[in-house]
Amino acid sequence: MTIPEAAAALGLASSTLRHQIKNHKLRAHRMGKGPWFVTEAEVERYRAEHLGKQSGGPITESEHRLLDGNR
Repeated sequence: MTIPEAAAALGLASSTLRHQIKNHKLRAHRMGKGPWFVTEAEVERYRAEHLGKQSGGPITESEHRLLDGNR
């Protein structure tokens, strides 16, 4: 899935996921200079490890602030 699709599945902003990819907290791949892709398994791994949730649904505002580093 694309970054915007993964962001929607996690209830996060696309910019947050790009930040997590840059910091090696979310694994993604791309072909050449095309868009980044994240597997569904990686979205679920990230959700479990970083959001502490087992299934879909948006995260809380406080969880979002912690992910963005704004405490």
